[in-house]
Amino acid sequence: MKASLKWLKEHVSFSQTAAETANALTMAGLEVENIEKTEDDHILEINVTPNRPDCLSITGIARELSAILRLPLKENIITLNKAEGHSPSIDIIDNSLCPRYSSRIIYGVKVGTSPEWLSKRIESHGFRPVNNIVDITNYVLLEMGQPLHAFDLDRLAGGRIVVRTAGPEKKLLTLDKQERVLSHDMLLIWDSEKPVAIAGVMGGLNTEVSSSTVNILLESAYFLPASIRRTSKSLGLSTEASYRFERGADINMVVPALDRVTQLILDISGGKTTGITDIYPAPFTPRYIPVSFKKIDDIIGTSIQPSKVQEILNGLGIHNEIEGKGGGITVTAPGFRPDIQMDVDVVEEIARIFGYNNIPSKLPRAEMQYVRENANWKLIKSVRNLMINSGYTEAVNFSFLNPSVLDSLKLPPEDVRRNFVKIRNPLKKEEEALRTTLVPALLENARLNVSHGERSLRFFEISKVFLNTGWPQPAEALKMAAVCLDDKNDSLWRHKHNSFFDLKGILENLFLQMKITTFSFENDLTQ
Repeated sequence: MKASLKWLKEHVSFSQTAAETANALTMAGLEVENIEKTEDDHILEINVTPNRPDCLSITGIARELSAILRLPLKENIITLNKAEGHSPSIDIIDNSLCPRYSSRIIYGVKVGTSPEWLSKRIESHGFRPVNNIVDITNYVLLEMGQPLHAFDLDRLAGGRIVVRTAGPEKKLLTLDKQERVLSHDMLLIWDSEKPVAIAGVMGGLNTEVSSSTVNILLESAYFLPASIRRTSKSLGLSTEASYRFERGADINMVVPALDRVTQLILDISGGKTTGITDIYPAPFTPRYIPVSFKKIDDIIGTSIQPSKVQEILNGLGIHNEIEGKGGGITVTAPGFRPDIQMDVDVVEEIARIFGYNNIPSKLPRAEMQYVRENANWKLIKSVRNLMINSGYTEAVNFSFLNPSVLDSLKLPPEDVRRNFVKIRNPLKKEEEALRTTLVPALLENARLNVSHGERSLRFFEISKVFLNTGWPQPAEALKMAAVCLDDKNDSLWRHKHNSFFDLKGILENLFLQMKITTFSFENDLTQ
């Protein structure tokens, strides 16, 4: 979002420089990415997160500055001539996708080049001047965050508007002279015969305002964000209007923005206006959020006076009332702040305007309690340390098994390790069961290392195996296995070396450590 410093100062009287303004906004959580100096102004490029559609307008940024700098926000004073003639005919077929649609007609406009101040202002914010009517709708979009559209009334069949989905309609030529392929569920704006705009995204070329236009119909509406987002993504078409609608425009801004654009058109282009047709079947119901002062202080970490809380919320345009006994406050979430859903959202607003730098740093208080070390974990740790101190490297393998390796281990049919559990959706067909033994994976580790030239290997693994007991869940058993391979040609040994005695010594140390004194060994290895 680009914001002119001059334009902001028209809404809030402040003396800060562009850099100081950027710093104030950043301190309040709005990141200013760049400051561009123009001939007589500074343009702030502000990174607006998706949950803050209210900041996609000059008014929204000015409201933030008003709260941060503790200065009053200036509202636009809108005065209109007396309405003449009939208000436009509007019919909303899909109320769920278009909860509100407002419109009025202006007769006798003079379409031409915009005044220099208007052209320069919208150009500085990335808009290309087209003509005074279109430029004014873009100006109000930037100022108030409400997308608007102007139709050439004389090119609207029947002089009426119908809001409904595309249905069997397949194509529409849009203002950028591109033929758009439509899907049946896309919301369109129609006249009596044909579609004239893709709702909330772009108008149609068949009703564009041109130099020959005399009468216009103005559109100001609220469209369901999900519908606009789906249409925009499907068409691969993102516009300034769709960018705002899909993030959530303010449904309460529909008529004020229509009045503002009408005022500017009458001042710049002349003409006479009709009254408003405002189709609004289900008016906006605000969300009421109670929050206690204690919770505000507990979350922020410092005490903030109730009067200060109210001052901050009032500065942000958030209506609030202190509850009867003064223990908390009830906040009315405004239509321009869809991100305020819960009490913690209110606390966040208070904290960022209060100033994170004003919150004292405190170490959290926590009671320390002695916790006994888990016996199983203590045993695992002692076994692991003994193996590592004996020169072994711990291996960590996947818990999967190829059932065919059990035959390679020459396990008898009745061996419990043959009771494996199959996996319904294995990552690999070769590993379709949960392992019942750690040995195959360790042998594979040894094979891989030998294939890379290693000759002396010592691996161990401590992990669980899974045995099928007939129950829905397999039985889990903690096991330890080790593999030892010595290079027979190693010059360290001057005689034939038997690794059996190495493993025997490790097990003796392990048993003694575990205070097991009765044990015996049998060499069953094939020499």
